[in-house]
Amino acid sequence: MLSVLILTDFSNNAWAALNYAIGVFSSTQANYHLLHINEHEEISSAIKITKETKLLQEKLKRNFPEIVNQISILTDTGNFIETVRKHIKINQIDFICMGTKGLHQQQNATLGSHAAAVITRVKCPVFVIPEKAQVKLPQQVLFPTDFNSLYQYKALKSLLKIGKIHKTLLNVLYVFKKPSKFTELQEKHRNVLRMYLQEIKHQFIFQRNKTLEHAVQAVVEATECSLIAMPARHLNLFQHILFEPESEKINYPETIPFLVLHAN
Repeated sequence: MLSVLILTDFSNNAWAALNYAIGVFSSTQANYHLLHINEHEEISSAIKITKETKLLQEKLKRNFPEIVNQISILTDTGNFIETVRKHIKINQIDFICMGTKGLHQQQNATLGSHAAAVITRVKCPVFVIPEKAQVKLPQQVLFPTDFNSLYQYKALKSLLKIGKIHKTLLNVLYVFKKPSKFTELQEKHRNVLRMYLQEIKHQFIFQRNKTLEHAVQAVVEATECSLIAMPARHLNLFQHILFEPESEKINYPETIPFLVLHAN
């Protein structure tokens, strides 16, 4: 049985993340642990959290009566990242699911500070869900790469697990500005990746485009990709694709969930 940790601040975006997690894992057995972390440890905050927790319990009973016994609500205090790590260990978490932004984040920011911190500092696969995302099963997933890094099989295990659950078609995207041959190292890395991906359906897409984020937007619009997956170690790709989309024509961060892969 899978164990899913859903981080919540009781916002609409956190509720969207919960809906997504339950939808994606509806075809398999899973336990869901909703965790709210109070970093301030103030009495007023504790009173508000108790009230919000009760409201959330009632909402869960109304919306998910058939699986409410598989959902637990947890509250804790302390440093945000250290507390997340603690609960991953306690509950043997397979996946984290959280919203892109919390209650008090800037609306024009792609990611909130907590989401950015979890992506980069917590070694567990993370689904990052925009508030406007619809719950769509990941039957097609986009996997951007430059083939400059060698992937570890254990970093891809969570992606392969999702692929097997949903019979996913994985679209491996390589973007180039002008035609050129792969280096010997890139060719080696592509062959290793192809070997790992034999467990699921996949195809390689080579697209000429001026930027990675424009290429991702084009593929999302041309296919039925409903999830973008990337290894956390590729911070240079993340910088372009998730943290700093540079054009008003780029809207996939507002609607498409991300799966950030870790070798946990």
